[in-house]
Amino acid sequence: MKKFILLSFLFASFAFANAQKVTAIAFISGDRAMNLDGLTLNLPANPPEKIQFPLAIFYENTGSVLNAGDSISLAMIVGGETQLNLKVTFNRPLEEDSVSYVDLRNLAIATSIFEETNTWCFNITAAYRSGVETVLDEPLCATFTIGTVNVNEIAIATPKVYPNPARDFVNIENANNSTISIYNMMGQLVRKVESTSEILQINTSDFNSGIYMIKIQNGESIQTKKIQVNK
Repeated sequence: MKKFILLSFLFASFAFANAQKVTAIAFISGDRAMNLDGLTLNLPANPPEKIQFPLAIFYENTGSVLNAGDSISLAMIVGGETQLNLKVTFNRPLEEDSVSYVDLRNLAIATSIFEETNTWCFNITAAYRSGVETVLDEPLCATFTIGTVNVNEIAIATPKVYPNPARDFVNIENANNSTISIYNMMGQLVRKVESTSEILQINTSDFNSGIYMIKIQNGESIQTKKIQVNK
């Protein structure tokens, strides 16, 4: 797969008051998630008809609990036309005031859709609770630019997380001057730490067994890691 080259990026957070709202549109590069809004990306010199454009669409549930079997509909709108309409069904409850995401890392996009400046919008068009549909609106849009000159991607030290699986502690290496946030699989924040050293050790002895997502933010760079905690 051809690689996208990142020239610049800007990460921001968004919040909405209604029930289920898209809060961030992230471009995925390796294990980094970067806000698509404000990015400049380069296509290959001779791109194929379709290319992989990996995204993750984050959304917040500020309404009542979405139970297993409930679903939402996610739409992608480009140039006033719907390019994607995806229904996502939950296999576990999504609690109130929690954050989750739709994984679109395998999204294939026709190269003909790209322009020098692009505005893509995503919104949750409906939520289905026990067969009852709630229609939503207010899309979140991201504007990004496409370049045509290939450059070398700037190397960034990748944080290392170990041991994995963990029991009583987890070490995070290459995380100096970073904010470490750990979420359980329900999207709930369970630990937040400011790192001031190259190797940070976090106590996980009070964590329940399960899978956790670690978000490592250093300035505008955000990287994510997944760990398993076994008791």
